[in-house]
Amino acid sequence: MSFDPGSFQMIQELGAEEFIGLTNDLSFDILFPNAEEGEVLTGEREPGRVAAALAERYPGATIALKLDAEGAYLLEPGAVKGVHLPPYPGRLVDATGAGDAFAGAFLAARWRGAEATEAARWANRVSAWVIERIGARPSPDAALAALLAELPGSAGPGVPRRRSTDQR
Repeated sequence: MSFDPGSFQMIQELGAEEFIGLTNDLSFDILFPNAEEGEVLTGEREPGRVAAALAERYPGATIALKLDAEGAYLLEPGAVKGVHLPPYPGRLVDATGAGDAFAGAFLAARWRGAEATEAARWANRVSAWVIERIGARPSPDAALAALLAELPGSAGPGVPRRRSTDQR
């Protein structure tokens, strides 16, 4: 299961500790905050520190921090250090939907068995396709078809699911 905090304004209004308290027992495998959400939840600004703080608050979850024009920062459970994945080059027309596209593409690649870093690189490419078009859900085209043909991973599901007995 994955979780996207959704809105840094909502987190600010609710309070970071209250938000974490409400979400800590959801047992998600992947957390997809954007930079603003990560900052509000942790008080940190540097991506590595944000991801590390989130990993402490949500043990066992992969942290896929969406950094807009800076790409993404990925920290896997048990890793001492994460990896910054630069954005895939794209001509910005409209950034609406790029973060959701990243999360969806990441999950699709992981579901097919791709390693997390490979999934994040491909998700950055999908996000680049989105930002070059207008709207949160651009119409599919030949460029997207070609990109989807390169979906990493094998044919079958690859992300292990947590057991409901996992402790947080």
